[in-house]
Amino acid sequence: MQKREVAHVQVSENRAVTEIEAAEPQASPNEVSIENFVEKWRRSWEEGDVQTYIGCYHSDFTSRGMDIQAWKSHKQRLFSLSAKRNVQLSDMQIQANGSSAVVTFTQSYQVAKHLDVGLKTLKLRRHQDRWTITRENWYPIPAQG
Repeated sequence: MQKREVAHVQVSENRAVTEIEAAEPQASPNEVSIENFVEKWRRSWEEGDVQTYIGCYHSDFTSRGMDIQAWKSHKQRLFSLSAKRNVQLSDMQIQANGSSAVVTFTQSYQVAKHLDVGLKTLKLRRHQDRWTITRENWYPIPAQG
């Protein structure tokens, strides 16, 4: 979501009008649908809803040498290790091009005995009228301080 700066301008003694001073462009409908998709993916991961989470991935998905079936098994095992997860995303950037998109963001993932922060890239494809993840990469961001 873009941030907008707003200025209040006095037009008479008793009335103020709000004007948008340095407005950034609004997100396109395509970007909004991508943001909603990524939030659905994040929320299902955080809540441990493995069915919805895996449903976000395309049948041709690959990552770290795993196909979709290996990924599903890997994630089911990880989901079973901890009932509580905290998944936060920030600094999201979307590059959409028709039926494909690349989404990058900073991801903070925390469970009881583990915390990591990294840069995640999701490659998306619009498939059967919905977004799916075809590829996923994550690189750790070294701790600051």
